[in-house]
Amino acid sequence: MPEYNWQYNFDGNTITVATDDPHWKNHASKQSWAPCEHLKPVLIAFLAKGVIIEGAGDGWSKAKLVVGLSKGLNRSATITEAKNRGLGFFENDAYQYPSTYGLYCEVCQHGIDWPQDQSTINAI
Repeated sequence: MPEYNWQYNFDGNTITVATDDPHWKNHASKQSWAPCEHLKPVLIAFLAKGVIIEGAGDGWSKAKLVVGLSKGLNRSATITEAKNRGLGFFENDAYQYPSTYGLYCEVCQHGIDWPQDQSTINAI
């Protein structure tokens, strides 16, 4: 199976994707996403720390958008950020999915998540 290149870019308002996967371009229903105003400052802060967007799209459960990051905050820092920003904290330890931490906006149903084993940032 061939390996394709994927690159997600964020201009401060919209996440766009560029890929050389011809199948995705022909079948994708969406090629850009606008994170909600509640999560946008968090995403900007992560990107300023060198974090890379590794995915974006329809999310799990009731989420309308989930942005996947290369790394993120440790568990306690994520909980603190959630409280300080009026967001929800979540962690996924279900064996059938990758273990993640993340922040979730209940109002807009948007989330940001990252692998638990890449939770190396102490603050944003």
